[in-house]
Amino acid sequence: MINRWMDTDHIMPVLITKGILLLIGVLFIPVVAVMYLQDLFFYEQTYWVLVRPREAYLLFGGGMLISAVLCFTLAISMSVADRRGKRNKLIIPHILAAVSTFPLFVFGISHYAYIDDFGIHESKPFSLSVTSFAFEDIEEVTRETVGNQHQRSLYTFKSGGEEISILNDVRDFRLRTGIARMLDENDWRVINLDE
Repeated sequence: MINRWMDTDHIMPVLITKGILLLIGVLFIPVVAVMYLQDLFFYEQTYWVLVRPREAYLLFGGGMLISAVLCFTLAISMSVADRRGKRNKLIIPHILAAVSTFPLFVFGISHYAYIDDFGIHESKPFSLSVTSFAFEDIEEVTRETVGNQHQRSLYTFKSGGEEISILNDVRDFRLRTGIARMLDENDWRVINLDE
């Protein structure tokens, strides 16, 4: 059974098909997977808004892209070893490399920010802990326009030497109203960096 599974004729179509599906899926699966899994694991009814930074999708997509490349390189190395009549010594390194992509998926899913009644919170990339600022502890708020159409603004909230940044897109109703509510309820002077 194991010899049949490791047979080049049996595993090559599986690797190539899996690699192609991962390459095609990297265009849309990260968006769906990150949104669904973050809602499943982290969303609560008390949140005003759950913010999914672009880096979360990029980390998840990066894991998929690396997995696709590993499928193709393993298929190539197996084909070369089979033609030479030798045993493929790169199977174990490929398996270890595939397992090492798992943290990219985890860090992609666990990178988010949210606003609730208690303050603003962010789980930064490559960290499983949440940084939290109570509204009354925020010392400075800056706003910078991103792009030339004034539809997106990067708000940076600073407290105690740390900062949380949220990209506000005026087309996202929940995010726009959550940030507007937060700014209205607190007497912060917002510093515009564009001026």
